[in-house]
Amino acid sequence: MMELVTLQAVEMNATDVHLVPKHDSAKVLFRLNGELRQMMVIPLSAHESMVARFKEEAGMDLSGNQRPQNGGFGLYYDEWQGDFRVASVGTTWGEMMVIHLLDRSNAPLSLDALGLDAPSLAAWHSLLERPSGMLLVAGPTGSGKSSTLYASLAELISSHGNIMSVEDPIEYRMEGVNQIQVNPAAGIDFPSGLESIMRMDPDVILIGEIRDNSTATMAIDAALSGRLVLASIHGNDAASAIGRLINLGVDPLLAANGLIGCLA
Repeated sequence: MMELVTLQAVEMNATDVHLVPKHDSAKVLFRLNGELRQMMVIPLSAHESMVARFKEEAGMDLSGNQRPQNGGFGLYYDEWQGDFRVASVGTTWGEMMVIHLLDRSNAPLSLDALGLDAPSLAAWHSLLERPSGMLLVAGPTGSGKSSTLYASLAELISSHGNIMSVEDPIEYRMEGVNQIQVNPAAGIDFPSGLESIMRMDPDVILIGEIRDNSTATMAIDAALSGRLVLASIHGNDAASAIGRLINLGVDPLLAANGLIGCLA
């Protein structure tokens, strides 16, 4: 069952697989083009067996079915190669699991291939030429924020010196970018990773996602101190993304001075 679900997810270009137990069965759902779709309903026994297989592959504790766990493993299938990031947590009806698929088969798209309209593309290119300031990429889960950030970094690699990132997870390994993986077990979260980056004399900083006040405040401070900062943030449009930044506790005046653009 695990092999069937895994290969089907790869073939359908799913970004996530959800294994959700219910009182007398379990659902298998794929996130396709940003939408969560039910693919099949299976017996609870099959669900439990599949969860155990994924946990074994991901190096997780098979005996711990209530506490949250994280793990991962790599997969090669035909020309597809990538990583599976596995997270599980105990729920009322059993252990729920989400598997995030990271496709490493292809290089990041170029900005020109992202489908932006001509005025937006020209404006974004112009903003990337600025020596400092913060650029936000906003959107819901699965909307292409990471692809946009990586494509933007690809534009900067040849013309900038020290480019560093802190990400969770690192979705694509880029030559010319010094990438830091968030790892709570090792004491590395977004704020501590960003703090470490600031000691490394960076020219460009990429923040995988702004989730909290510390990260948001440090990102603005970095932008105001002469660095070009790129980051993603949840929001359906540019206005809501800026509102979220303020709601996270960033001083509105500092945000106005540090933020130079937002793409949604």
